Parts: sequence; C-alpha cells; structure tokens
Amino acid sequence: MTSSQVQSPPYGLTLTELLVVMGLIGLLLTLAIPSYVDLQHQQLLRKTLTQTRLLFREAQSLAMVESKTTRLQITTGASWCLAITRQTSCNCLIESDCAVAGREYKVSAAKTPILLFHSTFVPANSTSFDSTGLSYGFAGSLTFKIAERQAKLILSNLGRVRVCMAQGQLSGVPQC
Repeated sequence: MTSSQVQSPPYGLTLTELLVVMGLIGLLLTLAIPSYVDLQHQQLLRKTLTQTRLLFREAQSLAMVESKTTRLQITTGASWCLAITRQTSCNCLIESDCAVAGREYKVSAAKTPILLFHSTFVPANSTSFDSTGLSYGFAGSLTFKIAERQAKLILSNLGRVRVCMAQGQLSGVPQC
C-alpha cells in the first residue's frame, strides 16, 4: 500500500454486534409483551363494565319513559349475554329474540376472554325495573372475570347501578 492510498473503515456490523442487538431486542420484547397483554385485559374489562352499566341504565330509562316493567335477561358462562326485554323469557344468544319495539339492546361476550361467571339475581337469569325505575325485589350483582381481575356490577333495590373491583385493581374503579 502506498502513502497516497487511504484505507476506509469497514461498513456494516460484526456478528458480535448483531447478536448483542438481537439479544437486547429479545429481552425488551420479553418484558413488554406481558405488560401489553395486561393493558389489553384492563381495557376490555373497563369497556365491558361501561357497556353493561349503560345497558342497565337504558333498561331503567325505558321502564320510566314508557311506564312499563322492563326486564334484563342474563345468560352467564363463557358465551354470556345481557339483553333488555319485555317478555317473560327470551334467549339473548338468539338474534332479535329479546327485542323491545323492534330494537335489540344487548351486551355479549363477543369473542372476548371476559367471563360473566356469577349472578346473584333471583331468579339468576333476570332482573327487572318497574315503571318508576326501581328494582325493588330484584337487586343483585354480576361478577365479571378476566385473568386475575374480578369486577362486580351491583344493582340496588332503588335502581342504583355501580361497579367495583372484587379482586385486582383497575384505575378509576373502587374496591368492593
């Protein structure tokens, strides 16, 4: 090599540098994925609690506006659902079986990992609001579960609907 030729530095990464970078990326993903899944579960539970609370409020509102008793049909289990109806019994898993005035008011599992696994309503498959919006004699609670969290939706005899966490924490939702 002559003095007029200058050697340029090599371009690219060495195998060692590439392995270190891949190791760091793997470590970051290992730490981030469980947090992301937990965040998804929190958002699904929050969404389900909000939709269910609003469905109870809608049933109460329909009962008061139309001065007619309005029922909420409850199906628990993995493929759970809740629907507003005026019938004595309906199956909310069947499309339009629980319609009120041609409109279906319904919240369901809809391919989520959330489980509605317990209902304290008597009978266990329904609750009711009278024409004044009260649920006297039909108070109870629903318990939703996802991963390590359990949330309750509680209906009082006076028609008050509230949510709380029975197990685990969810920001903005008080403990039971």
